Amino acid sequence: MSDATVKFLESDQRRWIFPLRTPIVFAKTDARALRDHIRLKLLDPGQPDGFVTGQLAYSRKDQHHLRRVLVLDPFATFYLYDFVYEYRDRFAKKSSGARSVFGHAFQNGKPVDALAEYHAFRKNKYELIATHGYFAQVDIFNCFNSFYHHDVTSFVTKRTSSLDGAQFGQFLRELNAGVSVACFPQGLYPAKVIGHAYLSLVEDSRQLKAPGLGRFLDDIVLAGRSRRDVEEHLIDIQYLLDKHHLALNDSKTVVGERGRRFSEKKLDRIKRGLMKKREARKQTYDGLDVDEVVRLNDKERDYLTTLIRKPNVAQEDIELALALLRDEPDALALLVDPVLDSAPHLLRGLHRFVELSKDQDGCLWSALESRLKVGRALPEHDLFWCARILIDYFEFDQGVADLLVRIYEDPNATAVVRAAILETEYLEHGFADLKESALRAEGTTLVAAAGMVGLIGLEKAKRNHIYKYVARQGAHAAALMSIAGKMVA
Repeated sequence: MSDATVKFLESDQRRWIFPLRTPIVFAKTDARALRDHIRLKLLDPGQPDGFVTGQLAYSRKDQHHLRRVLVLDPFATFYLYDFVYEYRDRFAKKSSGARSVFGHAFQNGKPVDALAEYHAFRKNKYELIATHGYFAQVDIFNCFNSFYHHDVTSFVTKRTSSLDGAQFGQFLRELNAGVSVACFPQGLYPAKVIGHAYLSLVEDSRQLKAPGLGRFLDDIVLAGRSRRDVEEHLIDIQYLLDKHHLALNDSKTVVGERGRRFSEKKLDRIKRGLMKKREARKQTYDGLDVDEVVRLNDKERDYLTTLIRKPNVAQEDIELALALLRDEPDALALLVDPVLDSAPHLLRGLHRFVELSKDQDGCLWSALESRLKVGRALPEHDLFWCARILIDYFEFDQGVADLLVRIYEDPNATAVVRAAILETEYLEHGFADLKESALRAEGTTLVAAAGMVGLIGLEKAKRNHIYKYVARQGAHAAALMSIAGKMVA
């Protein structure tokens, strides 16, 4: 029997900041068992167990800055998707008006297309400027990590029920070991649904007098009849946000008027054309593209390749090339080194690029092999995506196994990185022993769950024998084991 929550979860997995398949496998194996364990054990105040603290991980925002992320185990992941899907009618898409709102929500019982919402927001920005003349574009600083536990719990309680709101508050509290800030998970559609709805405090405010307003998640455009009006609206929104422990990102605040584009950089004719083609390709707000073919002429192709070959290539140019060069035969060889050396935050985009262009001449393998040598320090974000590229696009042989073990044993390899390697189906080249050893020694629920998934292909009697030892680690491990025993390769 199909389960709507499982479909919801599975459809969103590709866009996770650290996309592990372990929660999907557990949900597809026995969603009912997950739901029962959550309801009867984790949310029952009479039981000693609760949700496991989220695994703290750090993704790159750009070359120099990190984003704090809580990676959830299968139970917490399933609870979040199940909870929001159950209350999908309470998180419905708002109708547009003078204050237009775009973002993650439900429409006719289904998740709205976030890409379409993003492009509608971009279109709306220019319509607001054309109508009112002056604008301010702002961004809420470190938005999701600034949400205060009690404020969000109160908001969710009003949207749902006293019991479910209290249980959601318990979920947030236990997810972050009782700390009231930075407790909100990022990168998951249901989290964005709640966050987007919570930020309705902006457009719902009567304190904010801006005649024109548009919002996509935490990106906001205020429009007015004069520059002075817009500057007053900027002051008002800061007072409003401060009441909810939020603040504007001063580095991303732009004030302007009709005829002035949001991006103030002067671009030459060819680059403007390339950016329009990227827009036509519908590049998403989170860096993943849809699979539309865009043809470049010889001038455009030469222009882009010249940009990428520059010694100090700009990160924005690498990002542009990742979006537009994937249909060119030598593009991967051209882009591998710039991404790995100058823009490692774009490794996720490179992963997608490889899926569509393939490693035809071995340049990617050579680049990964050289950078994964012992002694070269890489942060967990880079290790994770290097592992995913090896797992997803290379045949599992001794060479790939050696590189994955290097990553697994790297001092910077966190539980999230190890989970990505353990959850693979590979058992050859010593990986069965690696997974068994990890399961016997590892106390982290996320890693234990990944190890169980990675042993699906092992002979059933031996696999279940290993699982029994894991079950002794506690109630969470025992519940995982009972589901894992039903998994089929």
